[in-house]
Parts: sequence; C-alpha cells; structure tokens
Amino acid sequence: MNNLDNERLQSHVILHIAPITHSEISGLLFAIPPLVDALHRQGLKVSLLTTSTIGRYEKLESYPVFYVSDFPLYPQVSLISKHGNKPDLIVFHSTYILNHIPLVYEAIQRKIPYVIMPHGGMTQGAQQLKYLKKRVGNFLFFNWIVKNAAAIQCLTEEEALDAKKIWNRPVFVVGNGVNIPQVELLNKPKPKTELKFVFLGRLDIHHKGLDLLLEACMMIQENLRVSKVKIFLYGPDQAGSKVK
Repeated sequence: MNNLDNERLQSHVILHIAPITHSEISGLLFAIPPLVDALHRQGLKVSLLTTSTIGRYEKLESYPVFYVSDFPLYPQVSLISKHGNKPDLIVFHSTYILNHIPLVYEAIQRKIPYVIMPHGGMTQGAQQLKYLKKRVGNFLFFNWIVKNAAAIQCLTEEEALDAKKIWNRPVFVVGNGVNIPQVELLNKPKPKTELKFVFLGRLDIHHKGLDLLLEACMMIQENLRVSKVKIFLYGPDQAGSKVK
C-alpha cells in the first residue's frame, strides 16, 4: 500500500455495530473492542455502536462508543453521524440480532456498504445448531441481510471457505482483536508456582481454533515445561473433538 492509499484509508470512517455490554461475559466482549482499538491505533477513524438488550457498554475506550437505546428506533446511523463523520463502512458483528435489522435497512437506504462479521456463526456446523430457528430467521430476514452485504469477514481461512460455499458472497479473513499483556512469562527461569491457562467454551476444534492452540503449544513445549505452564480445556464436546 502506497502513502496515497494509506491516506485515503485513514480518512474513511468505520462504524462497528455489536451486541455487547461490559457486564456480560462473552467471546464477543473480548474480541470486538480490541479489534476496533487496533484499527484506531493504526490511524483509522472508528466508532462503536452497541446494541445489547440488557445494558450499555460502559468501559472507557479511546474511540467513540454509542448505545442504541440512546437514539430513536430510526434513523440511528444518521443521528450518530451528527456526532462525527458519516460512516463510509459499517461492520455488523454476530448474526441473528433483531435490532440490527433496522440498522441494516438504514445502511441500504443511505447507500453505506456494510460487512458482516459472524464470528463463526455462518459456517455449516453453526447453521446446524438451533437449526429450525435459524431456518426461520434466514427466511424472514437474514438471507436478505447477507444478500445486500458487501462481504463476509471471517476469522480463519477454513471459516471463509465454509461460509462462501453456503452464502455465495465475497469473503476475507481478519483475526480477532487481542490485548497482549506487557509481561514476559515464558522467559522467566523456573517460577516457583505453576502458571495455569484455562479455555472455557465448546470443544469445537476448528470453530474455536483449538487446533491452532495445540500446534502453538507443541512449538514451544520446552518453554512451557520450564515455566511450569499448564493449559486446561473445559467445555462440552462437539462432534468428537474431545476424543481428538
């Protein structure tokens, strides 16, 4: 990317819309704000509109954060634009969120392109969970939302290939955002106490990236042993993943 392309990119405004609140623990809570913050630190103009039905997101961030209930039902994107620049792109996080429907409608009416980031929710395996509800949701509104999306943003190449087969839309891959603690754990010689890392979630190898976790552990296994690191995986089995 040349300097001109970089300047054009940094002049664009990206609005992320996500059903999160700071008080409800979920994977989305730990993935979305760091992702938005990463874009902000690269100089892009970003903001976050939260749409949780149980409360607002109150954690202080370095970028503007809005709550959907602070605005009338419609229009909301246009009201947010009064607090800053009109979005050039909207990223809808998660799937089957009812109060995202009017926001999608407004984005289409205002000719603002949008991307769907389903966080694994649009793969074949995910579609089989709560199958009947999702079939109804697809028929009533979600197929329409996907049809009008500019693209689907996936977390891994495997998810992208899977989603493209089902939905026949352009896909691209960007991983989850993470905040890396500024501490050196593995370089400290022989700690007196062991270090425990715990995974909580479905034991779904590819959906949850457990194959990558185990591969990484294999690559640094000697450092892990010296540092007395133990990794625990807790969660319900998914398609025989526990045995594998």
